[in-house]
Amino acid sequence: MYSTPSLLLFRIAADLLGWSLRKTLNYAEQEAGAWLRKALGWEQVPHLSVVCRRLHGDDVRRLRTRLWRKLRRRSLRQGDLRVLTIDMTDLPVPLRRKDPDATWGATSKGKFFGYKLHLVISRTGFPLAFRVTPAAIHEMRPAVSLFAEVVKLADQKQKAELTYGVGDSAYDSENLYKFWADVCCGHFLCAPNRRGTPEGEEVRA
Repeated sequence: MYSTPSLLLFRIAADLLGWSLRKTLNYAEQEAGAWLRKALGWEQVPHLSVVCRRLHGDDVRRLRTRLWRKLRRRSLRQGDLRVLTIDMTDLPVPLRRKDPDATWGATSKGKFFGYKLHLVISRTGFPLAFRVTPAAIHEMRPAVSLFAEVVKLADQKQKAELTYGVGDSAYDSENLYKFWADVCCGHFLCAPNRRGTPEGEEVRA
C-alpha cells in the first residue's frame, strides 16, 4: 500500500521541512498537505508506527544507499573534486537515554555526550564520504580513510582533478599531508595546531 520509494521520499520531505515524522504526517492529513500526499501517491496517510517500522526496514535502507551512491557518482562526474573539505560535528545524545554506544567527547564548544559525524564534502557541498563514531574518537582517526574512500570512487580523470584538501586545525597531521602528496598528488591545507603555545595563540589570532 505504501511503496518503498514513497516512504523514503516522505523521510526526505520531513528532513527538508525540518519537522518530526509525527508533525509531517499530521500536516499530510490536512488540506494544506494535499500536495504532499499527491507527490507521495498516498490516498490515505499511514500511522506513525507503520512509517517508523518501514523506515527501519532493509528495503528502505537498501534504496537509501543506492540513491546516495548514485548521487555521489553524479557529483564525481560533475568535476567537484578540485577542493575537498573535511570537518566534524557533534551529535549529542540526552543522558537519560542511557545509550550504551555513546561516549563523552569534546569540541570547541565544550564537552558533550554522544557521537561525532565526520564528513568529506565536494566543492559544491555534496557529501562524498562520512562516518559516525562515538564522541571520544578524535577527528584525525577516520580522516585518511574518508579521503581514501573518495579516491577509490574516482576514475583516473577524476583523480587528476584532486588539488586541495581543506580542514581546520584538528586535522594538522603529517599523515594527511603525506596522503595528499603521495596518493592525491595535491596539498592538504589547514591552520597549524599549536594549542597551549605562544605561537599557537598568535596563529589563531
